Amino acid sequence: MLRLHSWVGLLACLIFITGNCRALDSQLGSTLEGVYAKYRQALTQQDTKGWLNLTARYRQMSLRNQIVSLGLPWPRAVFDLALKPPSISGLKLLDATARGPVARLCFFGKIDFGIAGEAAPENALIIWFINEGSTWKYNTIQYANLNADPELKQRAAQGDLAFLNQQEFAFPEAAPVVPAACDPPYHVSMLNVIAKGCRATVTVNGIEEVFDSSTARRVIIGGLRKGPNKVRINTTPAPGIDPGKMELGVEITTASGQPANPQTKVFQWKLEPGKSTLPHEVTLWGASKTTVGP
Repeated sequence: MLRLHSWVGLLACLIFITGNCRALDSQLGSTLEGVYAKYRQALTQQDTKGWLNLTARYRQMSLRNQIVSLGLPWPRAVFDLALKPPSISGLKLLDATARGPVARLCFFGKIDFGIAGEAAPENALIIWFINEGSTWKYNTIQYANLNADPELKQRAAQGDLAFLNQQEFAFPEAAPVVPAACDPPYHVSMLNVIAKGCRATVTVNGIEEVFDSSTARRVIIGGLRKGPNKVRINTTPAPGIDPGKMELGVEITTASGQPANPQTKVFQWKLEPGKSTLPHEVTLWGASKTTVGP
């Protein structure tokens, strides 16, 4: 059921002269909340059929490729890997908007992902949906950590949507293209990237991963193949950053099968400003189940 704003919340919206509060589409909000509730129930109850029916095809294939690339069973592993989807009961609904085939709900409140030993943080939550065959389906969820800007966080709590103007929360121009199904990996492989002050793109066998000033570890979709594997690395400075101040390190590891040392490093590269040639390209050879190298 859609939660009504208190009179205090309504007055707060009237006070903001920036125009960042907007009227809620109550019918859309109710519909999307219902979809999310059913999706959450299917995931919690490990209902494979229900989960597939309620999840957008793009999200299904993205998850399928990640799980297969990890050498895990699809779709069974979805229920082992997924975080507990937070309940939206008790959260304040700030926004319900649809543009073409994409829609979102935005909430504020204490968001409980069910992580043991961690208190539920108070912040914003954005849930995205895709319309398929005139039916809204769950796509993904974003947790908006506004702790670095207490004023922005306070305004969000009062219904101001200014934080949604950030690029990471922008509405896509169209629904994402459903990726093709990848083959099971010859080598289960991981990509480790440290990017500071830059946007880095790492492409392995034609599949691109983007890292915006972040430290991340991701599975390589399709893993490393038997034979040649093309790796391409490029980067551009973040806004306002001197190119000479960029920091970028890229590492690729494969599963060793040894419990004492489960990962084997097969590639490592570090950006040297003024010396490194970009884009950097290399071919790694999967010679056998135990050997990979340039």
